[in-house]
Amino acid sequence: EKKNVEENKILLNSLTDNLNTSEKARKHAELELDRMSVNNQKETLLQKLFKEQVTHKEMDLELHRSKLTQLKEEYNAMCEKHDAATKDANSLRQALQDETCEHNKIVTKLRLDLEEVSAQVSSEKQKSKSALEEVDSLKERYLEVMCEGKRREADSHK
Repeated sequence: EKKNVEENKILLNSLTDNLNTSEKARKHAELELDRMSVNNQKETLLQKLFKEQVTHKEMDLELHRSKLTQLKEEYNAMCEKHDAATKDANSLRQALQDETCEHNKIVTKLRLDLEEVSAQVSSEKQKSKSALEEVDSLKERYLEVMCEGKRREADSHK
């Protein structure tokens, strides 16, 4: 904005100078017309003034064209940056989607593995429970057999 303000000040000074120059030329032409009071010379001076004003207008127009060209170049540069940023954002978005997909596959596999391990643990627990029940049953039978054996031994001593 400072640059634009500075350029606008320069443009304003230029226009003021042009206006002052045009005003001086007009006054000079009027003074000459007053002195000469000849219609042909008056017409010549008016034509000169008009040509000078046209020249100043052309200069102003060229200055505006230059400024417009500069603004177009700046706009195109910003558009290029925006397009590049959009492309980068789209690439990042795609990479994130790919990573998310891969992550979801891993999570799904881990869940399936966990379910399989849980089923194996449950199966092993059931086997352990059955084995413990069998051990308890064998202990009980062992104790019964031992008691029976001691009873027979005691009966045989009587």
